[in-house]
Amino acid sequence: MRQLRIEKPVRHLSFTATHHRRTVLVLALLGALSSAGSAAAAEPTSLETQLAALKDQVSLLTAQQSLVAAQQTQLTSQIAGQILLQSAQTQVETGVLDKAKALALGKSGLEQAEAEAAFAQLKGIQTGLKSVAVEGNAGALSVGRNAVVRLQESAPWSGGCSVGVSMASYDIDLLQLAGARVEAPAGCGKTQLLTDALARHGQEKPILLLTHTNAGVAALRKRLNHARVDPKRYRLGTIDGWAMRLISSFPLRAGHNPAILLAQRPDYSAIRDAAVHLLLGGHVGDVIAASYARLWVDEYQDCSIRQHAIIQAASAFLPTCVVGDPLQAIFGFGNDPLASWPDAVAMHFPGVHRLDRPWRWINAGAEALGHWLLDARQLLLAGRPVDLATAPPAAVQWVQLDGTAGDHGRLLHAAGTVAPQRDGTVLVIGHSTSPPTQQRMASQVPGAVTVEAVDLRDLVDFAADLDLRAIDALHRLVEFAARLMTGTGPAAFLPRIDILQRGTGRREASVAEAAALTFLAERSFGSAGALIESLTRQAGTRVYRPIVLRACLNALHTAAVGGGPTFHEAAIRIREQGRMQDRGLPRRAVGSTLLLKGLEAHVAVVLDADKLNPANLYVAMTRGSMRLVICSRTQRLVARP
Repeated sequence: MRQLRIEKPVRHLSFTATHHRRTVLVLALLGALSSAGSAAAAEPTSLETQLAALKDQVSLLTAQQSLVAAQQTQLTSQIAGQILLQSAQTQVETGVLDKAKALALGKSGLEQAEAEAAFAQLKGIQTGLKSVAVEGNAGALSVGRNAVVRLQESAPWSGGCSVGVSMASYDIDLLQLAGARVEAPAGCGKTQLLTDALARHGQEKPILLLTHTNAGVAALRKRLNHARVDPKRYRLGTIDGWAMRLISSFPLRAGHNPAILLAQRPDYSAIRDAAVHLLLGGHVGDVIAASYARLWVDEYQDCSIRQHAIIQAASAFLPTCVVGDPLQAIFGFGNDPLASWPDAVAMHFPGVHRLDRPWRWINAGAEALGHWLLDARQLLLAGRPVDLATAPPAAVQWVQLDGTAGDHGRLLHAAGTVAPQRDGTVLVIGHSTSPPTQQRMASQVPGAVTVEAVDLRDLVDFAADLDLRAIDALHRLVEFAARLMTGTGPAAFLPRIDILQRGTGRREASVAEAAALTFLAERSFGSAGALIESLTRQAGTRVYRPIVLRACLNALHTAAVGGGPTFHEAAIRIREQGRMQDRGLPRRAVGSTLLLKGLEAHVAVVLDADKLNPANLYVAMTRGSMRLVICSRTQRLVARP
């Protein structure tokens, strides 16, 4: 019977004391597997084939570990140099980082790289253990698991990694990553990856999970609650919200002007600068490390330069992983532009992992469409055109535009595309820079409603300008209502009110007309709300901006209460409450990529696709899980710069 023996020792691992400990543990693991093979010699001959295969697996594992060690040693020096370089750049740009702090940050980078090496070796050992498990050697598997636990505990950031032979349904385990980024194309299971990892997290300290918007927080919380993930395992919030809490807790160390937190609209640039200053000072590192087990940031492609600086500084105290897709970076922040993914993000989080299964389309029974979209993503990243002729014909429809007046009818017909199943949903994606165009489309397509920006600018501006005693107050109310619903407007409605006021009308006043007369008599917020409500109940009227309508009525009812907030104050309060809510998806919604990003429907209709840049085009095309309708002049989409 063939004896299991170690052909070659693991080489090139003893670079530091920690590397030496891992070398001993790897050798101990291989020795344990060898001992398990020798002990199995007394077993019946049915194990002979298993042990022969096991020898091959151990030899392969030995080679894999040598390669991993060499690669990680190179990575260590690269990360150290990159972090020290970025520290110097920060010193020049901000003047808040001296040489000692730069060296400390570089040391943190070395520790981070060492942790990456440990986790890479751990992953390699687990790969070997999978093969052992397949061969059925339970004794060797048990010894190997114990060795992995000891190896994990020796890592600089043990972090409570979940040790096991299987990794849920992914090859990526966020609980084993530090200093890494996960690139997640649309619909490839990013949120499920986060949810599953949080469900497996077993440490006493929670994981800090940050994203960008309150709506994003609400959506993540809804997903985590649906999966019944224990809230004690995570702390969820926005990057800016966490920064505000951080500097509020340490105001003297942060050195900020308290006014930046108290303004009606907080000064986010100043808040972010103060948070970076506090974190780089190193005074709160122990508190942060004692409060959280890890730091994860979702939708990282939307990080501004200042937000990236916050996460970069915090990663000196916590094992950090960021998740995002550079081709979905469609937001902008004015004086705080997005951090460059290939430069700033990749430099600080060099370990890259990628999701590549189009789960959204697999689950919808449209896997071919999902793979085609992944191919289109690569073309867009490379600056090449996307040929719609290569798309699966059952899932992708091209509507040709020719630049004539007839295009409007073609766009309306496309926007009315029927979902492939009963109660299906349709997203109609229009011009990001032209909300009136989106609103006009929603008013003309039966059953369509708009998806509104969270700032509710139309309502807030209207509330600020409305003077109930002004001579044109009724005109302003009716005009605003006409921007929310069909079948009403000042041109037809106001002349009739003049006739009724003079007492020369031949017909009795309708409910809406009577409400207008009451408003003219009372000039109150209560009668203004009653008028708008009555306009919605007129024959032939359809509300196509329901979010703005509900917010307006709620603000008017709130302002009608004596001693309460003004109409403008109530509108702002309702707007801020809306930021925290996860809005449901209507059956047929019209909006821009900025408003529809993160949403999915059964059908996506992309209007004027050849006017979009690569990121907006990709976001638009990936909103539909079963069918895609693209309107453009040519079948080869050349995204605009």
